Amino acid sequence: MPKKGYEIAINLAKEDLSKLTPEEICRNTGVAWDGSDFIIPWYNKEVKLCDGNIEEQIIWYHYMLANGPKLERNRFISYKQVPGAIIYNDNFIKRAINPMVQMFKDDLDTFLEIGQALGGVRASHGHMAFTLKVLPYVSLTYVIWEGDDEIPANGNILFDESAIEWFCAEDLVVLASLPVYLMMSYKRKGRTSYFHDCVPELD
Repeated sequence: MPKKGYEIAINLAKEDLSKLTPEEICRNTGVAWDGSDFIIPWYNKEVKLCDGNIEEQIIWYHYMLANGPKLERNRFISYKQVPGAIIYNDNFIKRAINPMVQMFKDDLDTFLEIGQALGGVRASHGHMAFTLKVLPYVSLTYVIWEGDDEIPANGNILFDESAIEWFCAEDLVVLASLPVYLMMSYKRKGRTSYFHDCVPELD
């Protein structure tokens, strides 16, 4: 979505959100209210809504408006199983899968280390995988398979089945890609051995 499209979407979301009380929103989504702004549990840190970049903010607004299920199902689905995904699948691969695989296919230990630094827990998929709770009730699993002489390296990003009740197919592309870009930023900067509880924003 172009930047102008995000701005329009955020303005519409703000209007819809104003019809709910902070107490309702917090109860429905697991976010917090500090009296002036919402505090979003995002990876393993907490971020004020106003401090997110434009893509993060639209994801957070849509999450707060969704009032989805309060429990994850621990059953993971691929993006192709998301309703409406056929329209965005090529973009999902281009924005999320391909960059992740190209950056980490030859360094799976760093892939896991960065994932764990963001709060991820190692998962039993592919040759290396971790599950990352990106929001209070939404988890994604990042997976890479090593390649060989005959088969190139590949990857996937799986969604807890309940994610489709929080987000539409287009939003899930953005949601899946944001951690990938953050992980890539750490890898480029060589920040693979000294993470802290509070993960800094992308430059």
